[in-house]
Amino acid sequence: DKRAAAPANTKALTGVDTLQWFEQLQARYCKVAAWNDSESVSPGKQALGKNWQNKPLTIDQVKPHLASGGNAGLLAGEYSGNDEIGHVGILDADEDYSGFCSFLEWAGLAPAIVRDGADKGKIIILVTGRPLKNKSFFRPGEKAPFFEFLSTGRQGVIAGIHPSGAEYRLINYENGVPRFSPARLNAVIEAWTGQSLEEFEQARTAEQQAQTETTR
Repeated sequence: DKRAAAPANTKALTGVDTLQWFEQLQARYCKVAAWNDSESVSPGKQALGKNWQNKPLTIDQVKPHLASGGNAGLLAGEYSGNDEIGHVGILDADEDYSGFCSFLEWAGLAPAIVRDGADKGKIIILVTGRPLKNKSFFRPGEKAPFFEFLSTGRQGVIAGIHPSGAEYRLINYENGVPRFSPARLNAVIEAWTGQSLEEFEQARTAEQQAQTETTR
């Protein structure tokens, strides 16, 4: 499906302006390979540097890389945000972003990273409490996830150029960032995917095991 996630004339931020917007969320970043980097395993998407997951960069550290043609990623989870406002999470609708926004009206108003020529979007949210674990959601028999929740240890490309040549754009940047408790976020994800976040899946399994032990 090659529908655009948002019309090309939608008001949007790109490049350094996008990074500057994320500063209000006390975000931290990583360097990502350029879209045309022939030496990269995954041009335009591969995070650079050993142990990049635990070496958060400031905006001033990543701007020169972006200016030289590289991409910039947002470190989700514990390094972006704080205990007061919540930690930054990414709802990565890797297919049917428009459907997700129709299903949940607030999603269509939330700040999101999109690109032309693809019905995909990375919705930016805040999650209260301790950062939750990442989770990828798969349909039976499929190897690629159709939806992901990105948190600590994962990054989402937010500025630069996709391998298709399309520029990453931040839309709905004038709107507030949705803030969720873990339970409310899990309810949203369950409604869309039919699956639960890791913490809630584990809790449900433990409860079922306890009930089984009680009935023995």
